[in-house]
Amino acid sequence: MKKSLVAALLPMLAPNFLFGGYMQALPASPAAAKPIVSAHQDARTQQSKDAAMARQHFGKGEEFRKKEDWRLAVEEYGEAIKLNPKYAEAYNNRGYAYIELREFDKAIADLDNALELSPNSVNALYNRARAHHFNRNYSQAVLDFSEIIRLRPKSDEAFYYRGNAYLNSGDLDKAILDYSEAIKLNPTDAEAYNNRSVAYRRKGDYDQTIKDATEAIKIRPNDANAYYNRGMAHDEKGDYDKAIADYSKTMELDPSIGGAPIKLAAARHGLTIQDNTKAIKLNPDDAKAYYNRGVAYYEKGDYDRAAEDFDAAVRLNPQDPYARNFRDRTYAIKRSKESK
Repeated sequence: MKKSLVAALLPMLAPNFLFGGYMQALPASPAAAKPIVSAHQDARTQQSKDAAMARQHFGKGEEFRKKEDWRLAVEEYGEAIKLNPKYAEAYNNRGYAYIELREFDKAIADLDNALELSPNSVNALYNRARAHHFNRNYSQAVLDFSEIIRLRPKSDEAFYYRGNAYLNSGDLDKAILDYSEAIKLNPTDAEAYNNRSVAYRRKGDYDQTIKDATEAIKIRPNDANAYYNRGMAHDEKGDYDKAIADYSKTMELDPSIGGAPIKLAAARHGLTIQDNTKAIKLNPDDAKAYYNRGVAYYEKGDYDRAAEDFDAAVRLNPQDPYARNFRDRTYAIKRSKESK
């Protein structure tokens, strides 16, 4: 996965407390001033104690964050915020924990507070952009990533993540531009190559898809997603042998990519159709070729073409029980669909 963003570790500064902006008349004697000074001292002492306790709770929150115990981390950061409502770092890190808990609205609220207290915090901007992205509010994610790019114009990660937001919003051209900038800043970014290949595939540029996915595989040979994307491009081009090889590799590397087995089966059907079509051109009376192609169409759900091929197979070889059986099943499905 892409480099994960860790919670920000902002400098921990004790809060500055300012006195009122007006002049008070000096008391008549030093003794009269003592209660006022004492009150201020007491307030500063309490504030100092609160700040120290806030840091302790924050530290506990960090321990839970490292253990990925997000709920307890949220509780500890919350205690820190109660004691020090201007603790920007605690808001940021609680926002990060809320993202991990998939509670994106709460995360955004906390990160808004963090940025109000520390407007140029790149970490808070990153986290809020991620929260917007996961919440499918891609336009807001783009705005936050754009602000990061303004603050850090050489950040390949910012371009990569903004590219993802553009990709998911369907703005493929802008996604390609951002991935290209990320690659220029970091030529070994396999994920930028892979995601740019996705954008090119969605645009129908299968040659460029294959080129980018191949580059991603060179950088990271066990990248299952890159094999999957390249396989789909080969599939669309009708290069079924290559598609089958890539889908098979995808399943070997990451069986959790659910679409791979379906794509693999479809590519095999495509190869069967392609091969048997060539056989029929060479020998129009090849009953077996019609049967095999009919089975492939049947398994793809193309019942009209399947019926035509089974009809041809039965006509050329009336004694073939398999062709007759498939033909009967195909016509039964067609009648059922037509009656609905």
